[in-house]
Amino acid sequence: YYEAGGTYQISDLSYDMMDPTAADNIQKISGGNAPTYVETDPETFVNGKVNVIVTVDGEEKTVEYDYAEMALNSSISMKDLVVTDIYTTHNGGSNDGAMTLTCKVDGYTITVRTAVLLQDGELVTASYFQGKTIDVQGIIDYYNGDYQIKVFSIKDVTVH
Repeated sequence: YYEAGGTYQISDLSYDMMDPTAADNIQKISGGNAPTYVETDPETFVNGKVNVIVTVDGEEKTVEYDYAEMALNSSISMKDLVVTDIYTTHNGGSNDGAMTLTCKVDGYTITVRTAVLLQDGELVTASYFQGKTIDVQGIIDYYNGDYQIKVFSIKDVTVH
């Protein structure tokens, strides 16, 4: 658990190139698989709850979690997001050009965070999205206390 980021991460992985089939090496178990994006409505994303039965001190109890927390880092799609505001990262780092899109859909506010997006080798800028309706495919991400949809490629955004 990465306390400063509020997320779980994988660490201490190793790979021995001299013995790629070693039992303690990372192994590729399949390839050529396309992600399956779970179409999610905005109400579920923002307010949805999931009940999980957990065992605490030998006793089972039901604990309620936010839907987005339980689906963190899993694939998601959402349709008909109207882009109302855009923040573009400009801090001199490798994320320059990445955007945070504030969107409205069915009375809910949904945040979409992009990686640096390129189309035909050119940087995609805020004007591409501002005021438009979009459909997105990405993963559920968590940043600064809020859940958002993280998009990695321009192919994962459809502009209407």
